[in-house]
Amino acid sequence: MPKKCCVIGHPVEHSLSPAMHNAAYRELGLDFKYDAVDVAPAGLADFMRLLRAGEYLGVSVTVPHKQSVLDFANVVSPHVKAIGAANTLFCDDGKIVAENTDWFGVHCALDEVMDLKEKRILVYGAGGAARACLYALRNAKAELFITNRTISKGMALANEFGAQFCEVSEIPQVDVLVNATSVGIGGDDRLLVCPDWLKCTEYVFDMVYTGTVLEQVAKDNGCKIISGKKMLLYQGAKQFELFTHQRAPLEVMAQSVGL
Repeated sequence: MPKKCCVIGHPVEHSLSPAMHNAAYRELGLDFKYDAVDVAPAGLADFMRLLRAGEYLGVSVTVPHKQSVLDFANVVSPHVKAIGAANTLFCDDGKIVAENTDWFGVHCALDEVMDLKEKRILVYGAGGAARACLYALRNAKAELFITNRTISKGMALANEFGAQFCEVSEIPQVDVLVNATSVGIGGDDRLLVCPDWLKCTEYVFDMVYTGTVLEQVAKDNGCKIISGKKMLLYQGAKQFELFTHQRAPLEVMAQSVGL
């Protein structure tokens, strides 16, 4: 019987995590299986009981659960404490442990193409993904801006991470725009910013990796694109190592998601 891991979210059918993790298991000959499990918010407590009972060895967490899973965790890592969100869970002696590898994925994806120090970076969003992004970029000494449709939530997050809050109608010119919202998932294809604004932005990093209107319009306006699949790869490799205690076969995982 293979050891079971999974990704939970709602929706979750778009996730490339099963393809990536299962490719890594095959490469190393591991008796593991990784699935996508759609868990609505109302069903989260039931799922966490399954995790505590040993049904799953490791769990990746995506929208909308990255903050709510903390209500069920017995142990949280220093990264999770600082970020206030988790994308990784595993059970250790009946205790649910929460970790965050998203921040590592963000850092690696952006660090591949630029020196982050003092870069002007705008993070759009105020959920768990935005928290991980702000944490990574603050540690890299970037100049941070944040915008969000719910102003009060965005301002609170900006204060927490030492960023400057800007209303959507008044965002400044920056070097990098990061989409840390769920816009682009499940057919939600609103354009977050004015196309003319993008003409003066060098990079767009869309954490939604399924191909979005934002990414296409950014390309049309001359922006360089940093694929969200890069973040997926690096955060997933860290999860793989936590779940299996084996070194992640990075090249195989990259190929499995089209990188």
